[in-house]
Parts: sequence; structure tokens; C-alpha cells
Amino acid sequence: MAIPIAIPDDDRSTGFANINWTLTQSHLAGYLNAANEVAVAAFLAGHIPFTRIALSVEAILQQGNHPPAPATLDDVLHIDQAARARARELLEVA
Repeated sequence: MAIPIAIPDDDRSTGFANINWTLTQSHLAGYLNAANEVAVAAFLAGHIPFTRIALSVEAILQQGNHPPAPATLDDVLHIDQAARARARELLEVA
């Protein structure tokens, strides 16, 4: 028995178009991941509903002013910290 798998429709699926674009920018994948982790933690702590996870990550990505591609491990860590700080600020969680 085959299980049907639906491909998300960017026009109907909130956040997918932005997330797909971000993943094509390899240096932003870590940025997206860090923002997503903060949003998921906020959901698990009961601060936001599940449906706000993708909306929050999308809002963070749309704010622009993304860091340049990292050249060092310190750059990678800075990108991670910046994305987490921006996500916490947007979600108003500590």
C-alpha cells in the first residue's frame, strides 16, 4: 500500500516559501534552525500556540538584515546567538 505524500503549496502553506528560500542560502540554514528552536521551546513552555511556530520563524526571516556567510566557527556561533536573540525578542520570551 502506497502512502500519498503531499508537497506543500507555497501559496497556502504559511512559511514554506520563506523557509524554502532560506534553505537555498546555505549560511542562513543555521539562522533558521536557531529561530525555530526558540519558537518550538516557546510552544512547549505554553507561551505560544503550535500554529505560531512557523509564523514566528517566517517573521524573523522577513525582518532581513541577515548576517553574512560565516568564515569561522565564531561567526557560526554569532549567527546562532543573533537568531535566538531576535526570536526571543519577537516572541517576548526570556
